Amino acid sequence: MVKVKDYHAYLIEIDGMPDERLERIVSQVRARRQIKTRRIDLSHVREEVDRIVTIYNEAWENNWGFLPLTDAEAEAMAASLKLVADPGLMRFAYVDGELAAVLGALPDPNVPFRPRWNRLFDTDFMRVTRLLLTRRHIPRIRLMFFGVRPGFRNQGVDAILFHECLAYARERGYRTCEPSMLLEDNDLILRASEAMGGHRYKTWRIYEMPLGS
Repeated sequence: MVKVKDYHAYLIEIDGMPDERLERIVSQVRARRQIKTRRIDLSHVREEVDRIVTIYNEAWENNWGFLPLTDAEAEAMAASLKLVADPGLMRFAYVDGELAAVLGALPDPNVPFRPRWNRLFDTDFMRVTRLLLTRRHIPRIRLMFFGVRPGFRNQGVDAILFHECLAYARERGYRTCEPSMLLEDNDLILRASEAMGGHRYKTWRIYEMPLGS
């Protein structure tokens, strides 16, 4: 077997973020460009998902393993977001009025989905119920998607989105953030995670081997 690609996960302690440095970067970026952000609007979730898909397909098309999101996947995403999303953790960025980037995090569904010893309360139905009832009290958030359209990279848009999202997370009492399944050569998101004070704590490796002839 030979290595093909590594994926990494980072853990960010939200209360330990380097605020002064980040705020300085954000101030410099805003002074140079007309960048505006907004939360996702769940009352128009299908249209918002279309915007997410547009950014994702453009931002990720040259990444290893990329497959464009389909209409069926977009419908499933819209249905899921309506159930579990915290709108303050999902934001779009516009540069000079043009849609430029998106960042989306969710309360970590793995927390209520963890197996319980009591089998009566460990069915799929009960796990989903726990998620719906406790999603506002889950202490960890997971970065689910992030993308900057090619024409807007290296302009600091990512810094603004991360700063706003994690500042909101702190206000709401979230304690940690996990950017996960990050490609080892996706320098944009790796640098952003480290700039937020994150440290790498998990790695998944993809191997390949020839099939028998």
